[in-house]
Amino acid sequence: MNDSHPTVQTAAALHEALEKVLELALSGKPDHQTLLLLAAQLKTAIAAGGGWVLAAYFTVYTLLTALCLPGGSVLMLIGGACMGFAECLLLSNAACTLGAWMTFVGAR
Repeated sequence: MNDSHPTVQTAAALHEALEKVLELALSGKPDHQTLLLLAAQLKTAIAAGGGWVLAAYFTVYTLLTALCLPGGSVLMLIGGACMGFAECLLLSNAACTLGAWMTFVGAR
């Protein structure tokens, strides 16, 4: 596949932004300017990428919760800034519930 294809560019932008989000979440020191920059990058990637971007957000949030990693609140805030309240509420709650269920099943 050609690297100049819009889907490849969107995936690369989304991957870069999500790496930065996870890095910030794990460092525990997110600053306002960086979060605004990441929100703008993610908003652009979501608008260009369509449904698969939402599926990626759902998957990352589910795994973050299932593995009991910190950063869910940062990811939820950025998701809310990029997707809007209602869409982020539905995706984040469903992902969080699924992740918690996966942790419960894994612990049993």
